[in-house]
Amino acid sequence: QHNTIKNCTITLNRVNNAAWTGNGHNGSIGITVNNCTATVNTSITVTDAAGSNSFNKFYSNTIQNCNAGISFTGYAAASPFDLGDTDNDVGGTDAATGNTVLNFGGGAGATQPATGIFANSQWGFNCSRNTINNNNGGGVDHPNTLRGIFMNSSSASANANCNFNTITVHGGGTTQQVTGIENAFGSTPAGNSINIRNNS
Repeated sequence: QHNTIKNCTITLNRVNNAAWTGNGHNGSIGITVNNCTATVNTSITVTDAAGSNSFNKFYSNTIQNCNAGISFTGYAAASPFDLGDTDNDVGGTDAATGNTVLNFGGGAGATQPATGIFANSQWGFNCSRNTINNNNGGGVDHPNTLRGIFMNSSSASANANCNFNTITVHGGGTTQQVTGIENAFGSTPAGNSINIRNNS
């Protein structure tokens, strides 16, 4: 908890598109925050809020040539959700703290999705002021499902902000899904707010 990762340049290999054998997104990931053990990637049942991955900040990083830029997979907490990951922040509220995710996906024969920023089982999540482009001329159009930002399910009644992001996605298939922003947070509403504003 309360970690900050900023001003890093991370370059991986987009060829790794394989499905994970445990908890998390697919393939190579620039930064990943997972609810799991360190050795065998087995999910953990959180019994105290101190055991969640919460209050972390990710600012001004450049992540490139991977299958996913930044990924969060938290504990699927039950109401009142106080055991889930809370208030993780990707990009802050100012252009100077936004992250850049470039040239992700595009592995030859990719059978799994690629995503710029992925979040699952998160509450109070912020993903704002980021620049996401899976092919700025130095990448490869992704031949499978492609998403710029994906706020996945298992975040019932969650609050989230997804604002002022600049997203460009280039699909390499003819029938595969290509999405700039896809939201499934807050699927069981309970006075929560999902703000998706001023993205381009």
